[in-house]
Amino acid sequence: MKYFIILFLTSNLLAQQIVEVKGENIFISNEALQLSAGKKYKIETQSGTALIGVYKNSDKTNGFVAKVIEGNVNKGDYISKVITSSKTSASSSKKVTSKSYSYNPNKKFRWGVHAGFNSLGVKVVNTTNDTENPIYDPKLGFQAGLVAAYSLNQKITLNTKLSYFIMRAFTDRNLGGGTSMEDGVELNSFAIEPSAQFYLLDFLNIHAGLRVGFLTRLLKYDEDTSTGVGANGFRNEEDWLDEGVAEQRGFDVQSVGVDIPIGIGARFQSGSVSIEPNFTFYIPVGPLARDLNGTGFEVTYNTFAFNVDFLF
Repeated sequence: MKYFIILFLTSNLLAQQIVEVKGENIFISNEALQLSAGKKYKIETQSGTALIGVYKNSDKTNGFVAKVIEGNVNKGDYISKVITSSKTSASSSKKVTSKSYSYNPNKKFRWGVHAGFNSLGVKVVNTTNDTENPIYDPKLGFQAGLVAAYSLNQKITLNTKLSYFIMRAFTDRNLGGGTSMEDGVELNSFAIEPSAQFYLLDFLNIHAGLRVGFLTRLLKYDEDTSTGVGANGFRNEEDWLDEGVAEQRGFDVQSVGVDIPIGIGARFQSGSVSIEPNFTFYIPVGPLARDLNGTGFEVTYNTFAFNVDFLF
């Protein structure tokens, strides 16, 4: 049974699909099966047997525009078998451009921009007794950048993002007498993030990959957040990436971090623009900082992010 399921899934990943249906015209993805312009084909899909005539695609995009001559096909059908083929008549070999379709989901390469917000969690881990304690609460952060996507087929897309992240976390300290402090940290980084998207449905995917981040700032600050008499709003801050600062505090900071992103996303169309919201959780491969005094303490972090990608 499991081998049948594997074969079924593999055949769907590789078979050509009816991507769009408009009247008697259909748009077919350009995958494992090879269809030639100017020929008639009798095909089998989930909707049954149909006779189609493949037009010459003057748009030069990946995929074919065809006319349904006999039978019926529906959007999302996979072509499981090609029974016969013959040359079409002259009237059936006219050029038809796929630009009449507002969006071609089988377009191989797309690029765009993305933006969103993130939540950072920071904790201290004692590696000697395997205990951990959260030291900061998440504070809203932001990220934005460029994105490029290459579609291997209707089910798998390779995606790369180049991003700038601002990630923040804090904790409130009540010192008594109406005095309160905010103790916080801010991490800024450039990151490159290759990943693969696997489409479970036409509009829904899961994704996983690798993020390599290069820290540009590791700001540690204390800020007076008192509101009563004596509040002065002072703020002390230091960048632990400045030379010697982290060492003075007894820590070795890792300026390059690696995470494993996993998440879920969706895809919606607005004309020629693909709008793709996605949620991603980043699992760190190593710590952010290690104690230099040999106590076994490490500072680790994880990130949850919401993004919206705009692909053209």
